Amino acid sequence: MSLVGQAQIKKLESHTLWYALYPSNRNFDNENRLIRKVNRDGAELEFRTKIANTFYYKTGTQEKAIVVLYSYEFLTEIEEISSCHACHPEFEIAYFTLLNNSWTKQKFIQNWKESTGSWGEGSELQFKISNKVNCLVLISSYGNQGEFHDYIDYYNIETLKKIKSIVK
Repeated sequence: MSLVGQAQIKKLESHTLWYALYPSNRNFDNENRLIRKVNRDGAELEFRTKIANTFYYKTGTQEKAIVVLYSYEFLTEIEEISSCHACHPEFEIAYFTLLNNSWTKQKFIQNWKESTGSWGEGSELQFKISNKVNCLVLISSYGNQGEFHDYIDYYNIETLKKIKSIVK
């Protein structure tokens, strides 16, 4: 598997992505975030979902894309996204494969349990190769009482299993 150069691959169009993941929802806010209702612990919440990043790669000759979406809880009573120090968006992760010159959804994970971030923002996302394994890398920081630490977590891009963590 290898990271594909951006100029070498047909891009996954946003309308294709949204239709594949949320086929009956075309309700977007003025910042192009999908507005959707979500049930969490018996409560109906409003979320705003945006594309955080798309990474293109190959497995053999098969061209693939992994898309990470950030879904923010929207506080309708104050008309803004939740942004407390411990708040972060939920991550949705979608896998697509290029088949017959068209992107096809292979798998969609909603509310990925490894999502991290703070102050209403998600972790920085990167694509890296570690020990010959393509990885989704989440980089986050945490501070308390003047002491800060950076956390770098590597996940196998195909299985999303954590393969290593680094604390700085």
